[in-house]
Amino acid sequence: MSFLGQKGGGGKSTFTRATAVEYVKNGWAVHVADMDERQGSTFKWSLRRTEAEIAPEVEVAIYTNEKAALKSAATCDLLIIDGKPYSSKQTLSIAEASDLIVIPTGTTIDDLEPSLELGRELIQAKIPRERIVFIVNKSASVAEAKEAIDTIRTWGFTTTDLYLDYKAGYGKSLDEGLGLTEARWASIAEKSDQIITWIGETLMESNNG
Repeated sequence: MSFLGQKGGGGKSTFTRATAVEYVKNGWAVHVADMDERQGSTFKWSLRRTEAEIAPEVEVAIYTNEKAALKSAATCDLLIIDGKPYSSKQTLSIAEASDLIVIPTGTTIDDLEPSLELGRELIQAKIPRERIVFIVNKSASVAEAKEAIDTIRTWGFTTTDLYLDYKAGYGKSLDEGLGLTEARWASIAEKSDQIITWIGETLMESNNG
């Protein structure tokens, strides 16, 4: 499974972390490949989590190339790749090897346009459309979220009616080494859990298909 995007701030790392946490809690051996060797934000998050002694521990490593990352799939039940932004060749290689590609996006044109263009580029590269899904993230209002969801579906892509609101506690939870499903604010945790459940169900459907 991979979380991909053409720019930073869309939520790739946020959903990578929450997904990893929930799968580990359910007994899966999970390995997370952080492809952004310059920032390594998910790797640093895992260190904060370990230092704070938050259970379960999430295994994260930084990779400089996708071939090494993909080889690690043999060592775990689930490999989750937190993709590097602005890396089209690497993004395509990761997408080709992924059972499910999740593209998180904000609601603004600046977020939606590059996200949808990425989806179209993957389709043009012969990635099956059913393996690509979108998640709407950091919405300031219900109206904004619904408009973004409608736009995604107009482009012919799959998304869910679920979306993540922008909340003040959003970043603080990540700073503390938590996944959003573990946030101290119930509204964030509950919505995040519902979205991760949808992602998991979609992954299972993709594998069964």
